[in-house]
Amino acid sequence: MDNHRIRRIVQRMIMVILVIFVASVLLTRFFFDIFEGRNITLLQSIMFVMQTYTTTGYGELLPFTSDIMNLYASVQMVLGTGLILFGLATAGGAWMQTHFQEIPPKKAPKNMRNHFIICGYSPLTESLLDELLVMDLPYVIIEKNLATIRDLMHRQYNVLLGDPADQQVLESAGLYHAKALITTGTDDTNVHIVLEARSLSSIPILVAVENEPQREALELAGATEIVSPKQILGEELARVASSSLNKRLVSDIDQLGDLFVMEFPIGMYCQYANQTILQSRIREETGVTILGLWENGVFRFVDNPHMVLSEESMVVVLGTQNQLKALDDNMSIHLYATSGTQQRFVVAGYGDVAQRTVQLLAEQKNQLTLIVREPVEEHPHVVGDPTSRIVLKEAGIEEATTYIISAATDEQAIFSVLMARQMNPQLRIYVRANSHTNVKKLYKAGADFVLSVSKISGNIISRLLTTEPDQVISDVDIQFFQHQVEDRLDLDTINDSEILKACKCMIIAIKRGDTIIQNPRANTLLKKGDILVLLASSPNMNRFKSLIS
Repeated sequence: MDNHRIRRIVQRMIMVILVIFVASVLLTRFFFDIFEGRNITLLQSIMFVMQTYTTTGYGELLPFTSDIMNLYASVQMVLGTGLILFGLATAGGAWMQTHFQEIPPKKAPKNMRNHFIICGYSPLTESLLDELLVMDLPYVIIEKNLATIRDLMHRQYNVLLGDPADQQVLESAGLYHAKALITTGTDDTNVHIVLEARSLSSIPILVAVENEPQREALELAGATEIVSPKQILGEELARVASSSLNKRLVSDIDQLGDLFVMEFPIGMYCQYANQTILQSRIREETGVTILGLWENGVFRFVDNPHMVLSEESMVVVLGTQNQLKALDDNMSIHLYATSGTQQRFVVAGYGDVAQRTVQLLAEQKNQLTLIVREPVEEHPHVVGDPTSRIVLKEAGIEEATTYIISAATDEQAIFSVLMARQMNPQLRIYVRANSHTNVKKLYKAGADFVLSVSKISGNIISRLLTTEPDQVISDVDIQFFQHQVEDRLDLDTINDSEILKACKCMIIAIKRGDTIIQNPRANTLLKKGDILVLLASSPNMNRFKSLIS
């Protein structure tokens, strides 16, 4: 039971006692007047009630001449005794709860090995814990706030009370036997923790940086991996907002004719949300090929049909214009209709997330208008509140195709979504959520796609910590390239090629003479002269070229 709840119980107890006391004083005067024929003063009535509750006797107010008055006095005696016992029990219980509740541990379990030490508790920590619990990985949270620790204990988390920048606390957390240390506090706090931990151990140290300029200081302090959630979220928002027919395949790989790559956000209300690729029947119904999924900052190539299309997914697909149009008709957010035309963006906010988003959109020569609290020199802008109808109208929300919200609070974002949706029902609205708990509220308000800072951070850090670090691929690191089959791959099937397996490259199409084989099967035989179109990260592409040569 936390201190706030204890105070609330005590306040209610005091209120009940006061109400009963006042009612008893008024009833005493009434009963004396009606049944005893005596008119007593208010002070005498108060004295009667106090004498009853404290069992000191009635003195000059005796004797009582009526049975009703004797019965009333008896009831008052029982009531007074009960109130005193109730008050003592509640106050005593609250005091004992505060002073004798379970003492937080100050040391990790002796048998804990290869565990993850998480320094501090925050929304990012919550998302990271969700990932670690799903994978059943051992962990301990170091937190110095006693109320937070007790709340975490109540939720059955493994915790340790102390300052994570303290040597003794880190040693008590099992630093020498840990697999990695993660710190997600402020940049100043993180530097102190990293310095202390690095002086004691060489284990990997992962840090979530708030301000990108602090990255160098954290690297110098000894951080192994530094994740910038706001930068990543800005890139995600720019990518989902500018989804359109990707011309790279057309310009760079002209042998494929009218094949295009496009990214679609799933979102909460899409018919495919939370289905597996197999269940969705996207391939059967539309003809497009799903190449991979972006999910909370992590890209994964499609390696089995049971991968889930969560509401946080961005689906990367390959197909003809007609196939992509068929897919678009089934999605909650229609992107295809504006592909190839000038899009108009309105962006609310200009913090770290919005700045990265605006930078990427501006590089694509998109038309931009910002809603900011203070004037900026780089881009057209409107100064004002994004929840104001006047400000939204001045920013051109009624003519815009896309609205990106990176507000200071989720409450402001919710109000802005409601207002913008009412002003432009066809608007595509993409939102940055500060807390993952508000994602569903933003969808209900009318957002098309919502990304959470804490969820992206937790997902990326958990992948870096576990068996999937190679899946953490940046937006600009996905490469399409082509290769003409020579002796090294001649007469290999796709499934049997050791080179393709080693490099984790995905063949998305084969041009054989005048024939184009899209999405070739695993048992497809490769022949000398075939032109392969492959998808891979930059390191894997370079590895492929190195091995094949």
